[in-house]
Amino acid sequence: MGVAKIKPTLVFIIFFSYFSLALPVFAQTNPSPSPKGLLPEKDTYVNSAYPNDNFGQKNQLSAGFTSSSNIIFLKFNFEQFPESQLNQGKKAILNLYLSNSTGETKPIEVELLLPKTDWEENELNWNNKPSLYSSGLTTQLEATPGAQKIDLTDLVKQWLTNETENRGVAFYHNLENFSRTFCSKEDEKKPPYLTFEEPTPSGKPQILNQTLNEGEKKGLLALEIVKTKVKGVQKQKSVQNLISEKSILPLTILWLLAFSGFLIKLFKEFPLA
Repeated sequence: MGVAKIKPTLVFIIFFSYFSLALPVFAQTNPSPSPKGLLPEKDTYVNSAYPNDNFGQKNQLSAGFTSSSNIIFLKFNFEQFPESQLNQGKKAILNLYLSNSTGETKPIEVELLLPKTDWEENELNWNNKPSLYSSGLTTQLEATPGAQKIDLTDLVKQWLTNETENRGVAFYHNLENFSRTFCSKEDEKKPPYLTFEEPTPSGKPQILNQTLNEGEKKGLLALEIVKTKVKGVQKQKSVQNLISEKSILPLTILWLLAFSGFLIKLFKEFPLA
C-alpha cells in the first residue's frame, strides 16, 4: 500500500480517536442525579379543596394550609434494610427536595403523624384518607427551596422492630397561610429517598426531632442547616470543577487549536499529492 493511500486512513483514525475521547467528557458535564437510597414504595398527598381527586401520579407532594388543607403521605418498604443498620449507630434520614414554599418564611415545626390503616397511592383522596394519630415525634420543614434532610431514626426503629406497624408517615400543619411543596418519586431527578447515615460530628441530626425549647431548636437548626449547605456546595464544586461547562469550552478550544496545528504540520511533511 502506497504512502498516499495510508495518509487518509491515518487522518481518519486520528479524528475518530479525538471524538471518541471528547464525547464522553461532554456527556459528563450534566450527569443525571441518581439518589443512593431507598425510594418510597408509595407517596402522594390529599387536598381538601378536591376531596375526590387522587394525586398519586403527580410529581409533587404538598403539605400545609393556604386556601385548602394538604397532607403528605409517604411509605417505605424495609425488606432490604435490616434492623442492624440502626444498631450500628446509623441514622435513618429522609431526603426531600423542596420545590416551592409559601406563607411563613421560617422553618415550621410539624408533627409526624401515623395512618391508622393502610392506603393506596392511586386511590387515596381527602374523603377516604385514613385517620391519623400522633407518633410523638416532631420535625422542621424549611422554607428555602432546595435539599432537606429529616431524621426519622426513632420512627424507623419502631417499624423495624414491629413496635409500630408500618403504614407510612404523614406530614400536616394547619397553620394559616403555610405551604411546602416537595418533589415526589414521580420526579426522577429529585425524588424523596431514605438513607442510613453516620451521625453528624455534633451528634445531633440535621433536622431536629428531640424535645428542646424554642430558642434551642431555632439556634441548633440554623447551625446544622448552614453546615449542611456549605458542605454540599464544597463537595459539588470539587467534583464538577474539572468538567464544568465553564472549563470545558476553553479546554476544548485549546485542544482543537493544538490538534489543528498538528494536522497542518502533518500535511506539510506528507503531502497527499
